[in-house]
Amino acid sequence: MAELGKNHLTLEQIKELVIDPDFSFNDLVDVMKEGFDIELPLTLGAADKKGELASFIFDVYRKTAEKYIVAREEQNKKFKKKVIKVTDPDIGEISRSGYIRSYIQKYKKVKKDALLNDVDITFHYTEMGKSPRTRVSRTLKDLEEEGKITIIDDLIQWVG
Repeated sequence: MAELGKNHLTLEQIKELVIDPDFSFNDLVDVMKEGFDIELPLTLGAADKKGELASFIFDVYRKTAEKYIVAREEQNKKFKKKVIKVTDPDIGEISRSGYIRSYIQKYKKVKKDALLNDVDITFHYTEMGKSPRTRVSRTLKDLEEEGKITIIDDLIQWVG
């Protein structure tokens, strides 16, 4: 069951609204009909039924919010990013970062443009309307911090 987050109304907040002297039961009947397609029982309009009215409103609100939360979660599942991995003959299935690392390690000296081009072709960046520049730069930065590579101008060299 979907959980209401911290930004949702609580039963206490609804009770405060119902107890408010400016509160109009007739306006609430209209809102519930238009917004939720729910008929409010007229017996809940009595002054001594404010607690029951607040509970009724909260239940309707909670059920409606849960429907939206579940629908949003289902929608997010449909559009979840698909991770593209490639298979390296020596390593097997490999991530983008792992591919970049093994590419530099395999060729020892690589021009950055050649690396960008190869990663673009392998992982279909251009087809997706993207560029591999950020992924390559992050991986090169990490490798440089680890002392695995040196970068002089546009030449990347594996030092292991």
